[in-house]
Amino acid sequence: MRKLFIIILLIFFSFDYLFPIRVLAAQEYSESRLEALLRTVARPRLIYPNDEEIYLKGKNFLRFQWGLSKKNFIGLNFIEFCIYKGKDILEKNLIFKKRLSPEEYTLEISSDLFKNGQLYTWGIRQYYLRAEKSNERYSFFKVYKTVLNKQ
Repeated sequence: MRKLFIIILLIFFSFDYLFPIRVLAAQEYSESRLEALLRTVARPRLIYPNDEEIYLKGKNFLRFQWGLSKKNFIGLNFIEFCIYKGKDILEKNLIFKKRLSPEEYTLEISSDLFKNGQLYTWGIRQYYLRAEKSNERYSFFKVYKTVLNKQ
């Protein structure tokens, strides 16, 4: 319990807020509520692509970029990166999955994986040492491998 309380203090401690208020707030949570908070606070941020149309004509790869919450970096074990065909995040639509280290913030995927005119969903989830995980974060993008005729 003491170790968990120290972790919570580290998470809540920030110079941009009055830290005594955060300490009191941390003491009011039960252990189960604190564990739930740890699982959900560290939601990753997707940078690119983010609900965009992607033009891959003449490109060998598509670079994905994301950011992680620095407040919840303690105990971060790995990141799971996934790409799904379409908008449905189902196992049958999974076309790419990779486990990455917490120090990685970009990943280059061969453009051969993507088909012209197809919509894809990509996402990441953070996994912690105590088998806790963050909420997923997903974004959609549509791939074009040819030049569109704009009129």
